[in-house]
Amino acid sequence: HIALVEKEILFCSAPGTNGEEDFYGVMRKMYPNAAGTALPASWNIGDTQTITVAEAVPSYIYGFQNLAVVAFVQNDGNKEVLLTAI
Repeated sequence: HIALVEKEILFCSAPGTNGEEDFYGVMRKMYPNAAGTALPASWNIGDTQTITVAEAVPSYIYGFQNLAVVAFVQNDGNKEVLLTAI
């Protein structure tokens, strides 16, 4: 799974009704979608896989300087996260 996140979004006044003004690690878009990208079921030592994403940054981003990409390998059967990177 690959996600575009905004590391922080800070408002001067709460944008909603719960009073929260500061938001951290806000997921903005999943690439290619929420289902992620299928990987091989088994790997040999030293195996690698490169996944390239070429997408426009969504127009609803508050601060381009706060963008980050989060990637994680997850077992979709039991939801165990096996590897992460930011």
